[in-house]
Amino acid sequence: MPLTRKRIGEIAIALHNYRFEQKGIRIAPSEKRNLYNASNEIGISKEKLERFLLRRIGDLLKTTFRIEVELAKLDPEEEGNIAFEYGKYILRRDGMKFLDMGRNEIEKMSEKTGISFGEIALFFREAGISITEDSFGKER
Repeated sequence: MPLTRKRIGEIAIALHNYRFEQKGIRIAPSEKRNLYNASNEIGISKEKLERFLLRRIGDLLKTTFRIEVELAKLDPEEEGNIAFEYGKYILRRDGMKFLDMGRNEIEKMSEKTGISFGEIALFFREAGISITEDSFGKER
């Protein structure tokens, strides 16, 4: 059964949170340029992308240190779309390394996020198809 756009967005947000929990978040002046580049490439305003990332930092503070941070909310559908597009940007930037992920890594993601292995696999399939379509155009 294919994933809905809403579910794709929910999974994208959960996987961003997982990624930040595992690898941390780099906050440095050079990141402003990376944010600007990502914003231009994915066609989402820098302000919305910043707000999305601030919400991820808030989620990380909440889960790691139990610190509640009051942040402006985004429309859930819009936030899911930003998560998916920014996730595709990261996958392209990192050379689609998710293709090298083994079953164990996806099982670990599944356990940590509460999202089934099958849904994560379908998500990465959707992301791969979308990246290919972005690069080469949709199948006619």
